[in-house]
Amino acid sequence: MVCQPQDIFDHFGFKGQNAPQQISAPALPPLSNSQSMLLDKLGNTPQHLDKLAMESGLTPMEVSAIVLHLELLGLAQSLPGGHYIRAFPS
Repeated sequence: MVCQPQDIFDHFGFKGQNAPQQISAPALPPLSNSQSMLLDKLGNTPQHLDKLAMESGLTPMEVSAIVLHLELLGLAQSLPGGHYIRAFPS
């Protein structure tokens, strides 16, 4: 008689089978303060590079370099027209 799921495992000879472990989100690589700040400003809504520069107080050149690095890390995605989004759900 089957009273619990383990009874089925036992019947078919699966001993010591545990439930699969939950997969946790990958840890973020170490980021500078500027990288973390810009990553926090990115979401699912496209943000223009100039707007990111104005909101962060950084120059457009600095923002461009930082979001490129975030792209290489797989944390940001560039879109046409100088817009960027976060590469994974916020």
